[in-house]
Amino acid sequence: MKYSQQNSTLFVVTKPSLQAKALVKLLSSSLPVTAVLHNITHPFVVPPDNALILYDRTATNEKFDLRWQCYLKKIPTSFKLLLIDHVKDEQSDHIFDWPSVRGLFCMADDHHSLIHGINKVLQDESCLSDNLNKRFQDRKTWPYAYTLLTEREKVVLLALRDGATNDQIADTLFISKLTVKAHLYNIFKKIAVKNRVQAMLWVNENLNH
Repeated sequence: MKYSQQNSTLFVVTKPSLQAKALVKLLSSSLPVTAVLHNITHPFVVPPDNALILYDRTATNEKFDLRWQCYLKKIPTSFKLLLIDHVKDEQSDHIFDWPSVRGLFCMADDHHSLIHGINKVLQDESCLSDNLNKRFQDRKTWPYAYTLLTEREKVVLLALRDGATNDQIADTLFISKLTVKAHLYNIFKKIAVKNRVQAMLWVNENLNH
């Protein structure tokens, strides 16, 4: 179903600044959307259905990214996500950790490119490259064991893949170390491994295309 341009809200999630406010004003005047600046350090309430979210990864760090990934995966309403990164690295796997991605921009992109890309998403098109679209299609063929994991277990597994310790996972997700251990126990059981090393090998063999 196509998004209704007249009813679309575009959340610009970044650190408040004069530059950010100017960008919001430009997007509101150049596109048929209501652009709203949202402080990246604060989770927002459930956005309206069909919202667009422009998330600025250049204004945050990996810990905040992980928290936002968890938050966005729990949102019950439909939305489309656009990412702004330091560079447009189409070979990186980090983009697959985000839900409903429809666009990837970088700091070097000018306002015209950004507006053109957002307008394509408003028309229910992807503004990702053919290479990224293909990689997303490939990712849809997840192994069955992975589909058995809860969203939180997937986050824990991916954090484990990146070398995070139990303490780091607990701190990032605001959960206890005992809860982390419980998640790992369930993950190991579902993907049929016995320890962290085997789990990391399983991820590398099954989730890295």
